[in-house]
Amino acid sequence: MPVRSVLVVGAGIAGSTLAVLLGQGGVSTTLVERAGDQRSTGGPVEVRGAAVEVVAGLGLLESLRASATDVTRLAAVDRTGRVIGWIPTQTSPDAIEIARSDLAAIADRPSTFRPGDGG
Repeated sequence: MPVRSVLVVGAGIAGSTLAVLLGQGGVSTTLVERAGDQRSTGGPVEVRGAAVEVVAGLGLLESLRASATDVTRLAAVDRTGRVIGWIPTQTSPDAIEIARSDLAAIADRPSTFRPGDGG
């Protein structure tokens, strides 16, 4: 028996993405969240590899690229502000580093997709 409707609990990045993907597959999806607002804390998220293809398929690639941090390295400084070490970030040329709150806000936007419209 094919699945016709689904309840997704949790409107974070994963839940919101899942709801859109299910909707694109023609499944009627209800997304619920207990929290009153999206979480705005946490480290940045790097979207790369297969995740870039998923984001593109959701029609969100340009929004993510526009909101990217463009950070190229993370530096450690001493109490005087002198750099004492650093590591590169976004080591993959197709990677997109984005603030967790920005990614959640983009993923939480209502989809323009409606089941049956061909995607």
